[in-house]
Amino acid sequence: SEIEHNEYIVAGLGPTASFGEVGIDRDDSKRTASVIAVEPCVLMRISAKAYQFCKADMIHDRMELVTSILRNVYYLSHWKSEAIESLARHCDMRSYGENKVIAKEGSELKDVAIVQSGELRVLKKGFDCKTNKPMFLEVQQLTQFDTFGHHALVRNIIRARLEHDAPVPVHHEWGSEDISYDHSFCVKRGVVKAKLLLIRLNDFIRIVLHDGV
Repeated sequence: SEIEHNEYIVAGLGPTASFGEVGIDRDDSKRTASVIAVEPCVLMRISAKAYQFCKADMIHDRMELVTSILRNVYYLSHWKSEAIESLARHCDMRSYGENKVIAKEGSELKDVAIVQSGELRVLKKGFDCKTNKPMFLEVQQLTQFDTFGHHALVRNIIRARLEHDAPVPVHHEWGSEDISYDHSFCVKRGVVKAKLLLIRLNDFIRIVLHDGV
């Protein structure tokens, strides 16, 4: 088979890649793209029923892992199971290698992060008093179940409220894009991999801060 005049290439697939999942997950079970072999290939076929069973099992295991992590976060420890599970559906899992910079001081805060495993360094930009050259000082280390990003968010909300309630109110358009990290965060040297749970800022405000209010 060859590409027809109204078709175009959207991706190339190699060893260990898969296709067909999107069609199985559709209500009408229709494929959304054509797949053409460009050389002799050996494929492993998995039935739709077996795929759906494995997927459900993986989702269940992932949900159990994420909820177990969230229950160990100090400001979520009082939450009921239903609320924890609701938040778990909005968590993304990411891995970072040794010495990898996860967030830079002053960059836009997009996620609140929870350490699943590994160790992170918390760095603050400063200046060497002798040479007056910029340098980074380690002010803290984060380990399992520690979080970062939420302090900067809360401080911004408090500042906005104080400015609003001041004798001479300071009016400004405030949005989540105005919030930035007040420290840099990177994986500690010697730690092969750090795993994090990430919660999008808007989801954190809507679900977590709403509980605090």
